[in-house]
Amino acid sequence: MTSTIKSYPFRVKCKVSEKMGSIALDQIRCIDKSRLAKKMDQLSTVEISKVKRILEEMLIK
Repeated sequence: MTSTIKSYPFRVKCKVSEKMGSIALDQIRCIDKSRLAKKMDQLSTVEISKVKRILEEMLIK
């Protein structure tokens, strides 16, 4: 996630903890769960659908 909002095709705008940001699907990395301190928030069903659609486009088509 990033607080910088740009209109790239592989970014999904989202609202986390009352702040706007974007999910940078073009910068996916592997992260060990033990390194995550706390849960920030949850994505809405619309945001989840957008993430799934973009990942499908990137990885399958």
